[in-house]
Order: sequence, then structure tokens, then C-alpha cells
Amino acid sequence: MSISGHFHGVYTGAGLFIGAFAWGMSTVIGAAYADYSCALRIAITGMLAAAALVLTLIGGLLSWRSSRLLQAINVSPAMPARNARIFFARIGIMAAAVFGLAIVFQLAASGVFSGCER
Repeated sequence: MSISGHFHGVYTGAGLFIGAFAWGMSTVIGAAYADYSCALRIAITGMLAAAALVLTLIGGLLSWRSSRLLQAINVSPAMPARNARIFFARIGIMAAAVFGLAIVFQLAASGVFSGCER
């Protein structure tokens, strides 16, 4: 199967959508389990933030790979709207970076605050 026979446009928005999901998961579930983190003396919010950071990294890498593969296709009739998909993949990469930065800040905050502050 040639390079134009694969579905390269499938993962273009992975960084945007997976990053947003991971950040939302880290924000909502991390805040919900802050009391349990205090009671159990385990950094549940830190573990959730680390897992969300890994998910965001995976989403960004999928968008980056999709962008690289779409750029490798030189035949314009092979894929309509190729440039738009490359642009959307780059938006996904940048969104994953922004969401990753927000999750890193949450991870740093979970290292500073234990959840027992009131």
C-alpha cells in the first residue's frame, strides 16, 4: 500500500481533543479527590496530573506524526484539503503544548499543596 493509501488525516486533531480531555480530567477529578488525598496521605492529584500529562504528550505526538505524514504526500489529487489538514495538525500540536503547560502547573501545585490546607 502506498503512502497515499493510508488515513493520515485521522489523527490531525488528536493534540487538541486529547489534550483538552486530559486537562479537564486533571482539573475536575483532581479537585474532587483532594480530600481523599489528604486522608490517605497519597498524592492522588499529582498522579492524575502526571497521567494527564502523558495523555497530552501522546495527543501532541499523534498530531505531529499526522502533520509529518501529510507533508510527505506531494501529489495534490491524492488528498483533498491537504493543506487544511496540515494546518489543523499544527493547531493540535500547539494546543497540546498549551494544555501540557497548564497540566505541568497543576502538577507543580500538587507538589506544593497537599490537599489538607483549610
